[in-house]
Amino acid sequence: MRPEADRDSAPWWEAVRRHELTVQRCKGCGARRFPAR
Repeated sequence: MRPEADRDSAPWWEAVRRHELTVQRCKGCGARRFPAR
């Protein structure tokens, strides 16, 4: 089964289609989190 994009994951899946890797970043401290939580 293939995962379904939802409201929260849609931007990530759009980046995947563009062959881009995106990483979540905390707006408060700038720390990067991968995988996103």
